[in-house]
Amino acid sequence: MKKNNKKTKHKKGVKFDDKKPAMAYLPPLAMLEVGYPFLVGKNKYGAFNFMQGLSATRCVGGALRHIFQFMAGEDYDKESSEMLGRPVHHLACAVANLLMALENIIRDKTQDDRYKKQ
Repeated sequence: MKKNNKKTKHKKGVKFDDKKPAMAYLPPLAMLEVGYPFLVGKNKYGAFNFMQGLSATRCVGGALRHIFQFMAGEDYDKESSEMLGRPVHHLACAVANLLMALENIIRDKTQDDRYKKQ
């Protein structure tokens, strides 16, 4: 069989996803790091425990504690790092807490105990 030396020109495919989440642009190393606090949570509380619903102020308060510890000059969460035997960054723990809060809000599982202005 003789090969055809002419290159076949393929049409460019079309995909209408302009308004869908841009998952390919998430920072991969940071997202991998955020997985470690979730591993700690799985080992400590059980897989997907947070999806049963959590208090909004607990999640945000936890995130703020990790942010303030980072701002005070501490990079790694001692308890999480000891549990996994590797450093677990405070900012990864903060992001994990915010993701849990957001997931529960989206799923309408949040115990919304925020202060409400009268």
